[in-house]
Order: sequence, then structure tokens, then C-alpha cells
Amino acid sequence: MFPLANFFMTIKGTSLHYPPNTAFTYIATETNAPYPGYLTPTTGSVFSNKIIRVSDYPSVIAEEPYPKTQAWNIDGTLLMLYYKLLDGKTYQTIASNIWWDDDERKWSAVYPHIYYAMEHYIDTNGDGTNDHSFVKRDVTPVLSGSSTPLKEVLISFTNNLYDELLLGKYEGNIDHQDKYVVFAAKKKNTNYLTAIVFDIQNKQITAQADFTNITWTDSNGYQVLDWISVSPSGNYILIDWKKDPDNPDPVFRYSIDQYDINLNFIRELAAQGEHGDIGVDTNGTDTFIQFEFGSRAGIWAYNLATGGETRLLPSKYNGGHISCRNYKRPGWCYPSTNKEGFKEVFALKLDGSGIVNRFAQTHITDPNSEGGVSPDGTKMIFKSSWGGATSNGTDETFVVEPYK
Repeated sequence: MFPLANFFMTIKGTSLHYPPNTAFTYIATETNAPYPGYLTPTTGSVFSNKIIRVSDYPSVIAEEPYPKTQAWNIDGTLLMLYYKLLDGKTYQTIASNIWWDDDERKWSAVYPHIYYAMEHYIDTNGDGTNDHSFVKRDVTPVLSGSSTPLKEVLISFTNNLYDELLLGKYEGNIDHQDKYVVFAAKKKNTNYLTAIVFDIQNKQITAQADFTNITWTDSNGYQVLDWISVSPSGNYILIDWKKDPDNPDPVFRYSIDQYDINLNFIRELAAQGEHGDIGVDTNGTDTFIQFEFGSRAGIWAYNLATGGETRLLPSKYNGGHISCRNYKRPGWCYPSTNKEGFKEVFALKLDGSGIVNRFAQTHITDPNSEGGVSPDGTKMIFKSSWGGATSNGTDETFVVEPYK
């Protein structure tokens, strides 16, 4: 297994720039912040970082991926959005309409030009057969002008066994060594989770289990399984699911269960299952971070080795999302918040000190705040209508980074 310590040492000696470390305090959102022009850097009016709009609707549609999916490749040279591949530093378009017959794309955490994805062929033969493949793609040809990347099929499920087979139901990830991934599958004519652990390097299934207690959807058609994912070390698997669907309190319907890589149960990690992500602390220990509500309102971190928990901030700021795609900067997570008067993307230290790096106020009008982070943690990406200043109130995509 690729040692996490060696992985983190890849940035040793590199000059990286972050916003200053400060103790967290409330700062109201600026109401008259200038709207950044397309690819024209603007200085944030509150935190003085560089904000760049990398989309220009409708001519340049470039929506950021979900916070648990990395936007930048591992060396930061490429930025993959839903529809476009951009230069990771200048944000100029390299390729448009990058469907390439796949979805749930995940950049490699090891190789700069590699990403992994799912391909689905739903009843292509008219016989009720749904085929699913997990593929590896190399975008090197695209950088030279080709319309498609190279493709290698790592495993195919073509035996008419599964109605659905997804990479965590869109919120799963691959470990930091490109070793393990876990699929969320629904067998034909069933309504429960089948988890399948796949060894990418040896191209073989290493564990599989039917979770008949975790139904795929409830009697009303609403999801019970939210997501399943392998941890950064490849040692653990987390499942977020609706354990108590009849509980009238929506906060405590979902919870997080922890398993080892062979799908043996370890513990109920958290009694709530909210927006969160799995990162690592400064010791390289897998850590799950999420917003929580009710009497536990705030941002919490869970140590997957011990099950111990730490309250990182004493308020949830109306919730939002957490991104831990900062592979090369252990010990931090990157929240985005949507509280009225406090709509922000920032970095938060995982030691409970309340130390933050404040990147930008997002000026979102959509109640769903989503922010992502670069592998080295020096940049954040978010979508926003900028208080309604964008074209027809449409969300645009912005990148923020400190001035050097």
C-alpha cells in the first residue's frame, strides 16, 4: 500500500499560499461586492483574495462538481467541471461537452492524467439487461487535441444481475492510493443494498455483502441508502442510510455506520448523517467531518481509528457542505455555509482549535451551498448567482485563491 506519509511528503519544500490562520469570528456578508468578470480576477472586498469567474452563461457553461468530487487533478494542472475540461491554472477551456459516455468521474489521487468513472448501458439489447462498467481514462490525448481520452475497462457487470450499480450513489470516492473502491448495487428484483469492494490494482472483487436491512428506497420511493464510500487509507467503509425512516424528526433519520474493508461491522460512527466528507488529520488518520443539527449543532469530526469525536465549530451556520478533497493538506477540511448574512467558503483546522483560513464570501441565493477544494488546499471553487447579479439569476462558477 502506498504510504500516506510518503504521499503527504510530495509537497514538502513547495511554497504554498493560504489565507492567514485566524480564530473564527462572525463577519457579516458584504452586500455590495463587485461581480467578477469572466476570467478577470477580482479582489474580494472582505478577505482580499483573488476571485475568478470561470463560467460565462450561456456561452461558457462550467458548473462545479459536487464538493465530495475533486475538481482539480492531483497536480492542479487540470480542472474538470461537469461539461468542460479547463486548464487548472489559467481556467482557459481545453475541451467542451466532455460526456465521454461516463459519469461519477473521480480524478486519480496518484496520476495527474487519470480519472475513474462508471459507464451504464441500460437495456441496450431490448432484453431487460442493464450493463455497468468501471473504467479508467487517460486524458493525455485530449490535451493534444483528441476528442476523447483513452479508456480501459477495469471490471464489467454484464450478467443481467444488477438494475443499478453506482460509485457510492454519486458520493463515493476512491482511496488515496488508487487501490480500493466500493460500489453500491441493487440486484435485479430486490430493494436492498449490495456492497461490492473492488481492488483496482489487481482488478478483482475482494468483498461483497447483501445488506438486506438497508433498503434502496422506501415504500414511497424515497431513498434510504444515501451513500457508501471507502476511506482515504483504504481501511474503512462508511455507509450513510436512513436507519429510522419513521422517526418524525428529520435530523435523526439518517446515521453513519462504519465497516472494515472486508465489510465487517465496526460501529455506528454517528447518530446523524448529514452533509460531510472523509479526510485525514495531521497524523494521516481517516477522519469523517460533517455538519450536525439539533442539540449537537455545529461541525463535528470523527476519528475512524478510535470512533472519538471532536466538535470543530459550535454552530452549523445553517448547514452547507464539507469538502475533504485536499489530499495534500492533511489536518484541514473545507466547509461552505449558507446562513443568511454568513455565506462563505473557508478552511477549518481539524484539531478543535477553531482556526480557519477564510477564502471568500459566496453571495449565493440558492439555499444549497456547495464549495470544493484543490488537492493542495490553496484554492476553492463554488457556484453562486452572486446575489442575483448573474445572467437571469443563473449560478456561475467561481475560483478563489490567495494572492502570492
